[in-house]
Amino acid sequence: MKRLHLSLFVVAIACLLVGCRKPVEVSFDIQSQTIAAEGGTYTVELKSNGDWSIGTTAEWLTVSPTSGNGDATLTLVAQRNATHEARSTEIKATTKDNTAMLTVNQEFIPNVHPEEHYLTITPTEYEVGYQGGTTTIDIECDEEWMTETGVDWVRFDRTEGNGNDQITLTVTQNTSFTARQVEIKFASASQCVAVLFVRQDGAPDSHYLNVSPESLSFPKEGGTHEIAVETDEDWSVRYDCDWLNLSTEGGSGNGTIVVTVEPNEIFVGRQAVVKVVSRNLEKTVNVTQEPGEDPYMASVAPDSLFLGYGGGAKTVAITSNCDWTIEAPSWISLTTAAGSHNATIDFMVGYNGLFSTRIGYVLVKHEGQVLANIVVVQEGRENILSVDETEITMAAEGGTRYFNITANQSWEALYEVEWIACYPSVGSGDTEVLLKVSQWHSTEPREAEITIKGEYGSTVTIMVRQNP
Repeated sequence: MKRLHLSLFVVAIACLLVGCRKPVEVSFDIQSQTIAAEGGTYTVELKSNGDWSIGTTAEWLTVSPTSGNGDATLTLVAQRNATHEARSTEIKATTKDNTAMLTVNQEFIPNVHPEEHYLTITPTEYEVGYQGGTTTIDIECDEEWMTETGVDWVRFDRTEGNGNDQITLTVTQNTSFTARQVEIKFASASQCVAVLFVRQDGAPDSHYLNVSPESLSFPKEGGTHEIAVETDEDWSVRYDCDWLNLSTEGGSGNGTIVVTVEPNEIFVGRQAVVKVVSRNLEKTVNVTQEPGEDPYMASVAPDSLFLGYGGGAKTVAITSNCDWTIEAPSWISLTTAAGSHNATIDFMVGYNGLFSTRIGYVLVKHEGQVLANIVVVQEGRENILSVDETEITMAAEGGTRYFNITANQSWEALYEVEWIACYPSVGSGDTEVLLKVSQWHSTEPREAEITIKGEYGSTVTIMVRQNP
């Protein structure tokens, strides 16, 4: 009897100890998570009062963190679903006492037109240094495909395949100092095309070229200055004006260029550029010279005029210290073509019959030298070409009906079928046009397009449909 009491006492103590430990729970805040076919990043809340861990999931889904203590936010990263079928996996969270499951479903990209094939590559661009390099190209395709680099410095380990694949791209070292690039096309059996751009840097060049100074300034009297050239190879020099002279056309290694500038006899300053070139390098020296003394001057106000296509009159004030003449385009009329010192002149601009803007320059001159100019800008006239109907439906019996053309130009009606006729088919300005449609005996509808083409290239279209 004592042994029985002792056994019951031990069992009671054990049950009491077990009952005192709280089990480690785990759960998710949702039972399932749906992920878009394009993939992406999602978060899920995990609840727990102790240690937990996450089991292995599918290759297309990663979960982090995979273990922890207490509540946590899990980050789910899903890859793009290129299988065109839905897929799913389960995330299993485990403690020493409990287990929780979360179902992850990923949508698929429906193939709405099964007859249409596809071809895509990843990446579509690859940039590499002059040393060259290797990368992989992922191909998604539902049929046979092939490619060809077209250059000897880019190679694939395979240039053809069938279905989804991965190939290795190798770019060889670029020994040239010039960067290079190539466009590589992938094509499938049904002529789907994907393009890969490969760009490679040029090799570093130790060749150098320096000039000093980088700019020269001369007074109106002219003079000479020197340009110092530092380089390790042959070089040449170029310039683009006739009022300066150089002591040399080039040299080899370090050298000196003597720049001689003539006196400036015009009232405006002038500038030029001296270029020193050595192989693939180029340096420029900007040369400027002060204005010379010129007793003749003129200014205009305003110096620009803007008019509508209808034309009109404008007034311009000339301020000058000498006699002057005025030159203008034929479409600009002047009240006077010559004068002296300060004066006011009137401009008359005629109608612009073109649809495009036209620009003219009115020049104020003294003995052939331009002292001032006025810019005249006139907008083109409005291009009007329209129809009152863009869609016309006719019965199978055919017949006639009218439509209206609104235009400020000549036009013609163009169509490529024999069952349509327009009267008149050519015209000018606003016109009512008779449309004649012949009888249709088929059980299928037919349609054709009438194009109204203006003399300046603008068009409007009318769609004619005939029901059976």
